[in-house]
Amino acid sequence: MSSNEEIAKRFKRKIFSRMTKMRSRKYWWFLLSLKSFRYFSLSFSKGDLMECYYALMRYIDDIVDGDYPLPKNYSSKESFVKKRLEFLENLDSPSEDVDFVLLYCIELADRLGFKIIQETEDILHALYFDVKRYGKGQLFTEKELFENFYLLDIRGVVTGCLKFFTENPKKYPLLERLGIASRIYYTLRDFEEDISSGLINISKEDCKRLNIHQDDFKNKSSPKIRRWFREKALLGLSLLGGRKKIVINKKFNWLINITLELVYRRPAKKYFEKILKNTF
Repeated sequence: MSSNEEIAKRFKRKIFSRMTKMRSRKYWWFLLSLKSFRYFSLSFSKGDLMECYYALMRYIDDIVDGDYPLPKNYSSKESFVKKRLEFLENLDSPSEDVDFVLLYCIELADRLGFKIIQETEDILHALYFDVKRYGKGQLFTEKELFENFYLLDIRGVVTGCLKFFTENPKKYPLLERLGIASRIYYTLRDFEEDISSGLINISKEDCKRLNIHQDDFKNKSSPKIRRWFREKALLGLSLLGGRKKIVINKKFNWLINITLELVYRRPAKKYFEKILKNTF
């Protein structure tokens, strides 16, 4: 076992342990599904890569969100994410566990026959966009928000998933609707948490159209905010294929179809329907 692999496995155990201790109900089933992938895919190496890569991105995202303490050698979250982007450019002179884990994931992906550098860069750039606006309460246009989330959810996460599942990554446009719907779900689900962190994911255009002002952001029960929630829920449900129980895309293998249904489509659909029943 290489030193990078040892660090990656130790890092993964640490992150997963923290996740289950902090939010056991939220993460237990997801982590179980993640671990099951190595058995269903008949590839322990791919399962290991998926687990380590998820732990890596979970760690970086938690630092950006403030759920994990910023390492003492950084003056800001922005400098932490920027350092990861700089390291990704040359992959030289790793100095922290997070760098060694990233190296291990890239090397393991190479051995499995695919690259994950572009997807990683897309995800990090999206996180960098978020970290620069934390606490500022800035408004952005629909185009600016969409472009950032497209990098994160579709070009980054979706393309990476296709590679993990041995699918042609060029098929990612087929999953654009699901990716956009998932982003709407995350935006609505995390609305209050984001607002308290100074992150506003309601576009300038929506604020103007619905006459939403600064005072409305902190009141989820505001008629204007509730209307915005319902509009987004209807759009999300439409993107997911309406109220159908399951959507199977014959252009993908059975394993990715099950994963997309259980991890992405079903939770989003359930949440959208809850909003439309006025029970959120």
